Amino acid sequence: MSGAYGLTIKQEKFAEHYLENRSPSKAYIAAGYKVDGWSENMIAVEANKVLNNPKVSLKINAVQQVAAKRAEYTLEQALRECRDDREMARDLGQLGAAVSANKLAAEMSGYINRKTDVNIQVNTWSEVLDIVAENPREHKDDSGSVH
Repeated sequence: MSGAYGLTIKQEKFAEHYLENRSPSKAYIAAGYKVDGWSENMIAVEANKVLNNPKVSLKINAVQQVAAKRAEYTLEQALRECRDDREMARDLGQLGAAVSANKLAAEMSGYINRKTDVNIQVNTWSEVLDIVAENPREHKDDSGSVH
């Protein structure tokens, strides 16, 4: 047994590899478990047994919580920097930069979602004429005459 969670060396390696690639089967193999001659299904079953082991899942959850805390700190730090940039921009009379810092902070906080759908089709005039020729329809001009 090793570590604070009472894991075997293979379980510890399994947890490390699982956290890297999120694949129980890949983590099982990378940890050094014997799989010679096993089917993918058999490997998956055994890998999930290790993943669902209470000690292993406790270790994985603990590492994920630490990573989540670090991510929160990173967001917090970024928001502080946006605030500092906004204040500096205001002090310098750069109102556009101050607004940009506010907008960035709002986006990072999830108050503004950037969603952009772009659907552009550009045709040359000859392509337009070809499309019209391929799809003949009645076209009315401004006078109401059918062409």
